[in-house]
Amino acid sequence: MVTYNKEYENIVLVLDAKCPYAKVITGHPEFNYTSLPHSFVMPYQPDTIKITTIKNLGGFKALALEHKPLFNKYLNNSEYSARSFVNIYIWSDLFNILWKIIDNNLCVFYEYKNEFNMLISSPKGMHLLKPGGRIENIAEKEIKAFEGAGIKIHKNTDEYIYLAKDIAELKGNRFSSQRAAKNNFIKNNKFIYRPFVISDIDECLNLYSSWAKRKMGTHDSVYHQLIADSFSAHKKAMLDYEELGLTGRVVDIDEKIRAYTFAFEMNTDTYCVVFETADTTIKGLSQFIFSHLAQDIAKEAKYINTMDDSGLANLKKAKLSWHPHRTLTSYIGTV
Repeated sequence: MVTYNKEYENIVLVLDAKCPYAKVITGHPEFNYTSLPHSFVMPYQPDTIKITTIKNLGGFKALALEHKPLFNKYLNNSEYSARSFVNIYIWSDLFNILWKIIDNNLCVFYEYKNEFNMLISSPKGMHLLKPGGRIENIAEKEIKAFEGAGIKIHKNTDEYIYLAKDIAELKGNRFSSQRAAKNNFIKNNKFIYRPFVISDIDECLNLYSSWAKRKMGTHDSVYHQLIADSFSAHKKAMLDYEELGLTGRVVDIDEKIRAYTFAFEMNTDTYCVVFETADTTIKGLSQFIFSHLAQDIAKEAKYINTMDDSGLANLKKAKLSWHPHRTLTSYIGTV
């Protein structure tokens, strides 16, 4: 097996300690292990015997679930959903995410194909980027520091923040269409709204695949790629939902899951809805599950952050239709 070591600082070739031949194997097959894709490397496995170190990560650590407490120490006061452990970790099967502490600043990077960019920004880590490298998720209050270091700043996207009470209650003319859709769903369907359990994973992912197949017939190539990439994020979030502290809800109709959604506590007054998938053939289902999740959240927090619109006009329109309390702009820097 190819895994990370216990400290997540090296990639190592190991044997299962229970293998009867483990003690007599002294070498390893001739193979260019350094060319293995990121997805081939498994998490640290305690009951193994190391054969050799394949690659040293050069002072970085590969992101692992056990790093959540440290990330939360640095990120818990952030208003930005993109600067949260959950929203970084769930993408770690698709991207090779590396991090290190530089002068008491958490610096998070990702490798994808031939790119090496920063996810969590600090001027302290800029020297590790090549010309043309990007620094993503820069907060407005950080712009001057980056511009002073010679970084070119560009507006990225807006995150959408709602009053949980607004979404939960859907009162007034502003929410007349959402309220009508939700009531239509309640009137015309026999359903169960319940917490997600681990045995729901396969059915939820099948729903996502069906939803994605319908969406692939519309929109542009960027949207198609986002849909394809998101499958791995949904799967990883579900597999580790308890450890990540996710709140999951599903809607059953005719004993089949027709919608699911997940959220997590970002800080003391805000929850982030990390994703929602609903059968688009059932009218009002999407409005129902968002509003009902907001009812659950409103008991714990004042605000709901539904993340950004990925620069997609149709997604922006949908998020604006729910009348956000405010938006939060993030920026990108280029070395």
